[in-house]
This record gives sequence, C-alpha cells and structure tokens, in this order.
Amino acid sequence: MAVLARSNVRKNTLYIGNDSKGYQAYWKSEQPTIWTFEKLSDLTTAPGSLTAVSMNSQHMEVFWTAPDGSVNHAYWYESTGKWASSSLAGIGIRCVPGSSINSTSRKDGCMDIFCATLDGYTQQFSYS
Repeated sequence: MAVLARSNVRKNTLYIGNDSKGYQAYWKSEQPTIWTFEKLSDLTTAPGSLTAVSMNSQHMEVFWTAPDGSVNHAYWYESTGKWASSSLAGIGIRCVPGSSINSTSRKDGCMDIFCATLDGYTQQFSYS
C-alpha cells in the first residue's frame, strides 16, 4: 500500500487488490465523507508491494513488479483525469517479484525507483 497527498485537498491510497491488479481510493476535500475507488490498470502485479510518487500536484505515478520481475507502472495527469499504464519490461529492469519497491522524486519531471534484484543487490533507475 502507498499513500500520496498531492495537495492539502487530495489524498490517494494505492493498493493491490485480491485480483492482483492495482487500485486506488481517493478523497477530495470538497466531498469529505466520500472515498472513490477505481482500478489503475489491467496489468498484473506480483503479490507484495507497490510504490507511488508525485512529481507535482498535477501528476502521479505508481510502480510495481510483475510476476516475471519486470516493472510496470500506471500514471495519472490532472489534464486527462484518467489512469494509463504500461510495462517497463523493455528497459531491462528485473526485480524480485513482490519484493519491496520504492520511489522518490528529486525534482519536477524526474523519478528514481529502487528495487531488490535476484542476485541480492539494490537496483536504481531514473524515469522521467
């Protein structure tokens, strides 16, 4: 599970559902008693962790490992108001499926993702 607060009026809780898909529950201050739930992607997650990062208040990214160890992500932009997703398998990153994956944003437009590799090391890659 991961939690993002893109601003003081929005909260997003991101999690893996029983069907091995990514979901979110989000809250808006203008409707303080309502949480809305929706699927992020049809891409399969390995049981375990996911990570989320917000490069700015208009954008969110969620990363998780697939059952084969590749990294998938879903992303959301305020301008579109909807989630899109893709596999990052083509960049050659392989993580231990379901192991811890973490992310940070050092500056607007840049994210760093960290995960454990099958040979016991930590792998880091930048994504923008």
